[in-house]
Amino acid sequence: SRQTFNGQGVRRISGSAMMIATWNVRSMFGDGRLENVLKEMKRMKINLLGISDTRWIGSGSKVVDEEGNMIYYSGNNDRRHLYGVAIIVDKEIRKSIESFTPISDRIMMIKIKTKIGYTNVIQVYAPTADKADEEIEAFYQDIKTVLATTKKHDITMILGDFNAKVGELAVEGVTGSFGLGDRNERGDRLVEFCQNEEMVITNTTFKLCKRRLYTWSAPGDGINGNI
Repeated sequence: SRQTFNGQGVRRISGSAMMIATWNVRSMFGDGRLENVLKEMKRMKINLLGISDTRWIGSGSKVVDEEGNMIYYSGNNDRRHLYGVAIIVDKEIRKSIESFTPISDRIMMIKIKTKIGYTNVIQVYAPTADKADEEIEAFYQDIKTVLATTKKHDITMILGDFNAKVGELAVEGVTGSFGLGDRNERGDRLVEFCQNEEMVITNTTFKLCKRRLYTWSAPGDGINGNI
């Protein structure tokens, strides 16, 4: 998040509440997969859901159910169905969407008009650890380009899967002390990016029991982590 958090608390907006989440779905391509995501979104009472690794082709938006929920998605034209990001909003937020900007199969942004100004939500899906450093640098440069189009007084948040571990070591102005495990090389790059852009990794600023810190599980081997 940018500007609205200082790592020690949150900015409270009186009379307003919005449940925001992000999820790497490991593909939303195929019959029934979108419906399953919508079912979980409804069960968890989520108003805005950022999605990584949709594997949808192309970019656009459409109403996805009878309740009026809307999906905005950004992908590529590769028939192998790789990568892709999306944001699903409920019908109330949908009324306040000011703009949708698809950037690439890894980055997109929506702008929401609120009573106190604009909120920019950027959804990302970072290259995995096996990708070349040049691809990682291009990814962060694309995010910087998007951030340059936002206003300083806007609320701007970045959701998604950065494929990075920032660990439990606090960095003043960037991370709190409630992360998990050790920081890896990609975590160093994410922290550096946040320092340069004056952003806070907010999920490290809340004290939670250990099981609620896990955001990732390795398929089949029971290893959990926070990325």
